[in-house]
Amino acid sequence: MDGYEIADEILKGLDFQKIGKDWIHPAVGISIEIPSNFLTGDYNKVTELPLDENKKVYVIHLREQ
Repeated sequence: MDGYEIADEILKGLDFQKIGKDWIHPAVGISIEIPSNFLTGDYNKVTELPLDENKKVYVIHLREQ
């Protein structure tokens, strides 16, 4: 992801806490890791999730509890 510093600022503004390489939201129980600009893994494992009509997010792993 380009703009790593911007993501850090936005996530902290949403009450995420930076712990190691992850941002964790203690109240919601969500953990986010933003890898570098280039994915070295398998692109077939990437899921595209729509946020609204004009925005989407790409996720490498989803886990239900």
